[in-house]
This record gives sequence, structure tokens and C-alpha cells, in this order.
Amino acid sequence: MSAPIQLNDEDVAYLLTLLRNATQPMTTQQLIDALRRQSDQSRG
Repeated sequence: MSAPIQLNDEDVAYLLTLLRNATQPMTTQQLIDALRRQSDQSRG
């Protein structure tokens, strides 16, 4: 079993921005994938 995910303020702000700008509802999996891509990019 994987460790629980902890979001920081930047993660939450990113997800809220995605949801506000989305043209259609997003699934939980889509949000997770987007957050992973954002996290990968921010690590360089």
C-alpha cells in the first residue's frame, strides 16, 4: 500500500486553477495525472 498523498498549498492552487479553467468536468484520475505532470516539471 502506498503512502497517503499530501498536497501543499501550491498543489491545491494548481488543482483549483485546473478545475476553474476546465471546459468540462474532470475525473479524479485526470486531476491526479495533471498533478503528477506538474510535479515532474517543477522538479526539473
